[in-house]
Amino acid sequence: AQGTLARTFLSRVFSSMRIWCFLCVFCFHVEAQVIELTGDTLRRALDEHERLFVEFYAPWCGHCKQFAPHYEMIAFKAQQEGLKTRFAKIDVDSARHLVSEYSIAGYPSLKLLRSGKIFDFEGDRIPEKILSFLHEHEDPPSTILQSEIEDFFNSSEVNTFGVVAVVKKGSVREKVFLNAYFDLVGFEGPRIKYAISYLPKNADAKTDASLTLRRSGFAEIGEEERISFDKGWKDEGVVNWVLSNTYPLVGESASLKKYGFDTVKKIGKEGSVLVLFDIADDLDDENDMTAKKAKTIKRFMRILAAEHPYWKFAAADLGFVNDDIKSLLGNGSSSLTVLLDKAKYRADCDVGDQVAVASFLKSVRAGQARPWYMSEKAPEVLVGDDGVTTVVGTTFEEIIMNVKRDVFVEFYAPWCGHCKELAPIWSDLGRRVQEEGWHDRGVVIGRMDAVANECQEDTSGGFPKLVLYPAVSTQRKLRSKVVFTGNRDLSSLVEFLLENAKKLQGVEPKVRDASIVFDLAKRELQKKRKQQEL
Repeated sequence: AQGTLARTFLSRVFSSMRIWCFLCVFCFHVEAQVIELTGDTLRRALDEHERLFVEFYAPWCGHCKQFAPHYEMIAFKAQQEGLKTRFAKIDVDSARHLVSEYSIAGYPSLKLLRSGKIFDFEGDRIPEKILSFLHEHEDPPSTILQSEIEDFFNSSEVNTFGVVAVVKKGSVREKVFLNAYFDLVGFEGPRIKYAISYLPKNADAKTDASLTLRRSGFAEIGEEERISFDKGWKDEGVVNWVLSNTYPLVGESASLKKYGFDTVKKIGKEGSVLVLFDIADDLDDENDMTAKKAKTIKRFMRILAAEHPYWKFAAADLGFVNDDIKSLLGNGSSSLTVLLDKAKYRADCDVGDQVAVASFLKSVRAGQARPWYMSEKAPEVLVGDDGVTTVVGTTFEEIIMNVKRDVFVEFYAPWCGHCKELAPIWSDLGRRVQEEGWHDRGVVIGRMDAVANECQEDTSGGFPKLVLYPAVSTQRKLRSKVVFTGNRDLSSLVEFLLENAKKLQGVEPKVRDASIVFDLAKRELQKKRKQQEL
């Protein structure tokens, strides 16, 4: 019996050791998939690897700590799926120059670096999304026979636009197309479908090669649905040709519907001009003033597009675009709208004045134009009886940019159930700040209808969003902020202010609440503990 027990014990020990050894090897293998880089070794790594997927992180960042093991597992899974992209990570705190060089706006930032180009990963940080992004940048386009080109263009898979290159394998033009393809998928994503078809061995690599684009439903009146590339075969030339012909210079009403809300925002990321006017039902009616205006602007936009290749031009029939696009464009309150870096700019000039429009575009690109935000009319009395300041689009900067005040704002949506529950509590907070005399010290409680008004704050994450803009001594610009994520009850909100408002440092409340840590020393200790946890 003792021998049996001994054998059982040893069997369990060896089994545990095998599992432990497997985990050690597995963890080492996963860790080995991610290269730890510095500011100096990054350049060398870019020379050694064709594609480098880099996590720019900060050691103090809580999100980075949570993401670290997932990033290593994604790297391991990427290798299993045959991806050749190499994973790396770099501590930005030890190489601060990378912040501006790689436009790092937050942590962790994930970027694919390839051939001197930077492609930002902007989706959810989950394995499926990241791996799909990498496959998109690494997998070649579909290979089809020349006899299948017509089926490719006509298939339902070709959604809106289709591009087919017919080239000789191993030729310069094959390389040019593939280089352009990877640049294009980085900007366009799945909106354009690509295919490559190879010529027979006895074909001429130059004269027999072709590049064709199909733009079903997007060709202008009188234009061909399919167009052929007839310029010099250079990477940049192919990219510019595809981009200039896949977003129509003037989109018809159906075109903007096909664009959809996300696509319009995507255009704006690279810079675009949307000229808003009513397109007549019959553009052949020369006596129709709207038709004449449409044709005039159409010709004018082609001239602008040729002279200003940085921008993309499109037009909208406001009677047909969806509500999301109307909202994005301000419901047509201006005839000329520019989307750039998630901001909107409005021109007061005549849309047909070429000099004025060119000057306006120049001011936007130079950062001299002021962004435009949709806004309700500001109330005559900003501060209500409950002590809460009403903030609208046109008063946001004036109120928030007052760096001498701590401004705690609720961004809400009228239809949001959580916002409705918070409304009386937020009013109680406004009264509490007044009762304590904190308003006179420079503490402002505000609320903003984020559906009827726009501002610099991103509220796409959901409602309500509670943000404190602490008082600082600096120039007038949107300073660092603190987002409230605790329980939305009065005690928690008051405690949050006591901990984070600059004007309340060392201040004890007059109104005693047992649920709040009133003792100054205890509150400071609690703050240090929270900082250590982060």
